[in-house]
Amino acid sequence: MSRKHKFAKSKYSAPTGRVGMSRLKLAASVVTVITILLFGTTLVTANYLATLGGDTSQLNRQITKLQTENDNLTAALAEQTSVAKVYAQAQAAGFVPATKVVAIEPTAPVALNR
Repeated sequence: MSRKHKFAKSKYSAPTGRVGMSRLKLAASVVTVITILLFGTTLVTANYLATLGGDTSQLNRQITKLQTENDNLTAALAEQTSVAKVYAQAQAAGFVPATKVVAIEPTAPVALNR
């Protein structure tokens, strides 16, 4: 009966030898590549978000400008269609105020109640 040495290799021990070291180097290389790719992805994403913030700011300025222009046009429309302005334009075109207004009242009901 042979006795196992207390430092005997188990199936869970670290790899040793030429094949074990190449696997360890391969694993380290894979981890390094993944780390570099994740760092690059983080940089690209941060750059994209920074650019997106600038675009958003430009769009907000354009919205403010268009809202101001819309308010100015609404005020101009209200001024052009005011009663006083229409009255002045009618007088300038030769219209005169009516002196006698005739209203016709119906003698019979317009709609019959059924």
